Amino acid sequence: MADLPRLVQSGVQVPLINHSIDDFTPQDFMDYEFMASNYIHSTDDVNPSKPIPSLAVGFKDPLVRDWYKTDIARLSCLSLPSFIAEMRATFLPRGWDEDIRDSILSSKQGDGEAVALWISRLRAENTLLRNTRHHLSNDDLLLHFKQNLNSILSAANRPGASARKESDLTKWILQIKRLEADSRLERGPQSNVQDGITSRPSSPDRSRHASNSKHKRSRSRDSDSRHNSRSKRVSSRSPSRAHRRRRHHSNERNTDRHWEPSTGPSRDRDSRDETRSISPSHAISMPTTATDVKSERSPSPLSIAMPGPIVNHHGLPVLTAGQRQFIARSNGCFKCRRIKVKHQSDHCPFGYPSQDAYRGITLADGVTLASDAKKLSSTAM
Repeated sequence: MADLPRLVQSGVQVPLINHSIDDFTPQDFMDYEFMASNYIHSTDDVNPSKPIPSLAVGFKDPLVRDWYKTDIARLSCLSLPSFIAEMRATFLPRGWDEDIRDSILSSKQGDGEAVALWISRLRAENTLLRNTRHHLSNDDLLLHFKQNLNSILSAANRPGASARKESDLTKWILQIKRLEADSRLERGPQSNVQDGITSRPSSPDRSRHASNSKHKRSRSRDSDSRHNSRSKRVSSRSPSRAHRRRRHHSNERNTDRHWEPSTGPSRDRDSRDETRSISPSHAISMPTTATDVKSERSPSPLSIAMPGPIVNHHGLPVLTAGQRQFIARSNGCFKCRRIKVKHQSDHCPFGYPSQDAYRGITLADGVTLASDAKKLSSTAM
C-alpha cells in the first residue's frame, strides 16, 4: 500500500483520511476539523446538524473506518466538534493535551530567540488545544509571556513601561516587539565594547606579556647603565651637558619613562640614543580610541539579522526564517532539526546535532535529508 499523505482535500470535496505508517498527531485532527468544516459549509447537500455520515465517505484509513463502523449508530449522530473529540480520545496518546499545555507553560524565551518567534510558536501550539479543557485563554498567554521574557528584554520592560501595563494580548505583542528592536539598537555599541574586552589576552597570555614587559624593562635599565657610563666619559669634555643628561635620566626613571625629548641641534644625536634606550610597555600598544577597538571587534549583534554564514554557540549554522517556518509546518524540532517528530525543543530526546556530522534538516531518522529544506538555506534571516 502506497504511503499517501495523511489528509487530502481537492477543492470543496470531502476530505480524505488516508492510511499512513505514521501515528496520528494533534496537528492532524486540527487540520481535518478545518477541512471538514469548510466542506460542510460549502456543500448544499450536507446536513449541518448531522454531517458525519457525509464525512465518513472519506475514511480511507482501515483503522478509522473500522473504528467508525463498530459504533456507527452513536458516532454518526455527533456534531463535528464532538466527533473530533472522539477521534482524539481514540487515536492520540492519553494526556496529550496536558503535555502540550505543560510544554507551553514551562517554556521561556531563550537569550538568543526573537520574542516574535517565541510567542508565535507557543500560540500555534495552543491552537492544538482548541475545544479542550486545557486550551489557554489570551489572558493566560499574556500572563505567561510577561513572566518568561529573557533577561535582556525583561530588564528593558522595566516597571512603569507601557508594555508591562498592557492587558490586551495583541497590543502587548506589538509593544514588546518594538521594545525589543529599541533594546537591540541600544545594546549594539555596548555589546561591541564587551566583545573588545573579552578579546583581550587570556590569563596565560597576560603572564607572557608581563614577563616580556619585565624583560624589556630589564633591557632598558641595562641600556640606561651603558648610556650613563658614556655620559661620564663625555662629561670631561662638556660638564654642563653631562649634568643635564644625568638630571634628565633621573627624571625619566621617576616618571616611569614618560618623557619629551628636548629640541635643538646640540641634542639631536643624544636624543636619538635616549629614544633607542626606551622600550614601550604593553599598555601603550593597546587600542586607545573607539576606532581602534572597533577594528578588532566581532560584528555587532545587529548583523545577526543579516543573511550570512552565522554559527551559533554549538557550532551549527543558525536557522534562517524560511527553515524555521519549514520546521514548524512539518511538525519539527528546532533543537535536533528533525521534522515529523512527536516532541518539541524543550523535551528533545536527541539534543543538538553533532557539529561534524551536521548536514541540514533531516527526517525523523536523523539521516535522511528533508527534500524541501535545502532550497530554504539561502532564505534571509
